[in-house]
Amino acid sequence: MNPSSRPAATLLLAVFLAYLPACHLSQNSKHELLDNEQFMSVWQMYNRCITSSDLHSALRDSLQLRTMSRAENGTGEYKLQPPNTRLAVDLKAMSASCTLHAGDIAATSGLNDTARDMFIAVLDEHSEPLYAYYAAQARTRLSKLGAGLQASLRLF
Repeated sequence: MNPSSRPAATLLLAVFLAYLPACHLSQNSKHELLDNEQFMSVWQMYNRCITSSDLHSALRDSLQLRTMSRAENGTGEYKLQPPNTRLAVDLKAMSASCTLHAGDIAATSGLNDTARDMFIAVLDEHSEPLYAYYAAQARTRLSKLGAGLQASLRLF
């Protein structure tokens, strides 16, 4: 390289180096936007589930949250990207809470088999110590459901 073209090359290199972080920042902001959209979608589904009094809606949301929870670390349609921000949710806890609520709606509606299925699903899918609260809630609800069945059978 001749000495007269050095300033032009230096300027070109400086512009390129200045542009490079901007490209990377643009890609990160797009990824964070997608993470935020995905988070809001899951959060809306969870809120819809725990505030619903409609069994079919709660069951549908419970199934979707449970499916996403199982696939969180896997691959497939519901693969969730690890969050880049400090705002994160525990998808398994959301799934357990929604599933318990769906079971409560089913029990209140007299659909004891459906309620039992929901409570057993929580026990099956949340056996880790981190989710002991949800497992305890499912056991309590199952025992109340069983006691209710025994009491209603005694009437006949």
